[in-house]
Amino acid sequence: MDNYFLDKFKDYIRDNYNKSDLTGSVICSNIHCSRDTLRRTVLHKYNYSTMRYVEYIRVLKAMEIVYKGNKKVYCHVGYNSDVVFSSLI
Repeated sequence: MDNYFLDKFKDYIRDNYNKSDLTGSVICSNIHCSRDTLRRTVLHKYNYSTMRYVEYIRVLKAMEIVYKGNKKVYCHVGYNSDVVFSSLI
């Protein structure tokens, strides 16, 4: 069952990492699982909290965008502020 939620979670994050209103509750609502199930499953598999995993994906995507030469990286990966984004890297 855990792999089912992980697959749904990864698919959802892949398609929605750039949304600034992405939260654990939003994710769970869309993949139809409890926050506890998702938290436990993601922590067990990746050793990250749910939102830390989202941040990890956002930073990876930001690196791709930087490589392509885009200047306003933060707005392409779900952050409203370059200051908040800068604090992650």
